[in-house]
Parts: sequence; structure tokens; C-alpha cells
Amino acid sequence: MKVLHMNWKTLCRTMGIPLLLLMNLTLRLEILSIVQEKIHTIQKKVVEYANTWWKKTNNTVYPYYASQNGLDTSTNNYNDLDKGRSGQTSTRRNWTDCTDFVSQCLAAGGVKQIKNGIIFPHRQTENWYYSNSKPSHTWGGADNFYKHWKNRIGVAKNSSVLGVGDVVSIDLSGDKVPDHTVIIVQSGSTNKTKYLASHTSDRYKKYYSNGGLHDFTLAYLYSKGWTVYGYEIDKAFN
Repeated sequence: MKVLHMNWKTLCRTMGIPLLLLMNLTLRLEILSIVQEKIHTIQKKVVEYANTWWKKTNNTVYPYYASQNGLDTSTNNYNDLDKGRSGQTSTRRNWTDCTDFVSQCLAAGGVKQIKNGIIFPHRQTENWYYSNSKPSHTWGGADNFYKHWKNRIGVAKNSSVLGVGDVVSIDLSGDKVPDHTVIIVQSGSTNKTKYLASHTSDRYKKYYSNGGLHDFTLAYLYSKGWTVYGYEIDKAFN
């Protein structure tokens, strides 16, 4: 078969496609490709960070909470594993670190931190940032984090739209106040294949119970009867 070589202008005339239409379509495809590549890079950085720090504490960059809780900030060797799981450090991390850890993962992915105002900016729900002097209350507090991201990008309509790098707030007690925050580090088409990472307890794709490891997934959260709120973090880049 003879292969015909023609430039895109000739192709437009041959196929009867308006030149301007094809140019617009080409531009849109190029933009879509750039956006998809950026999202992939963000997801990769989030997963790499979570995988590195899920059972350690990054006091090198984020020493505030260790300092406030009287622990030595010169070491990163603190964790808070499920009871009975091997690898627990001799000094256990002694504060609730779930939301701080997730915020760190997002920051590693390049999500923009927001700090506006002069008087008590750490108390403003529209802010989300880390500072060694005092992070925003949305950085390390589960309910405050939920309020910030609900207002900033909205709550996902359902779990099917959530993927790697997206975050889930969990209401453990049914009082409509989130108590826990986790992040998705591996994603398939079902809740059983959306794997999570967290601090307090420190977990990466698996949790430990009754002498064994089990899948730590969105399906597990739903099986416990907890209320979950998810956020499509890529919307923060729009």
C-alpha cells in the first residue's frame, strides 16, 4: 500500500475540515496532554513522599509538632504503628498526626499553600500552610482540614472519581465532624482497589489486626460504617 504524506493544512482541505477547527482541537489536545502529565507528576511525588514517611516523622522539614510535644526534633525515628505490628520505635509519636502527614504529602506534590492576613492567620479556615512558628489549624486538624478543602475545591460526589493523591476525611463517630484524614496512594476502579496511607495509626496500603496484615482501602472504611468525604485534589491546580 502506498503511503501518502501530506501536511496538516493539505489534510484539512482533503477531509473538508475547517482549518480553524483543527487548530483549536490540536491546541486542546496539547493542553490536555500537559495537564495529564502534570497530574501524573503530582501523583508520583505524593506517593513517593507517603512511601518514604508513612512510618517515620519528618522533623527535618516539619518539626513543629514534635517540638510542641516535647520530643527531640533532631531525629525522624518516631512512629505510631498498629498495636502489635513489628517496627514500632522505642519512642512512640505522642500526638495525633494524621492530618499533618496528609498535608505534608500534598505539599510534596506541589499543592499551593495559602497564607493570608496578619492577625492570627493560623486561625483562618481559608488558609492552609505550614510554619515552624505555628502552622494553620487547617494543616494539622482533621475537622479544620475538612472545612478548608470543602470550601476550596468541594467534596467529591462519590468515591468513583477519587484516585491517587486524593484525600479522604473520615467521621468515625457519626457526629458529622471528621476525626481522621488519609490519602489514596494506589487506585483501581473499585473501592477495594483504592489503597490508603496514614499516620495515627501509621499505615501504608495495609493495616495490622489479629496477628496479620489486611488491605487498607476505601472499602475497609465503608465496611466500618464510617462517613467519608473525599476531595479531588487536582482541582486545586485549576
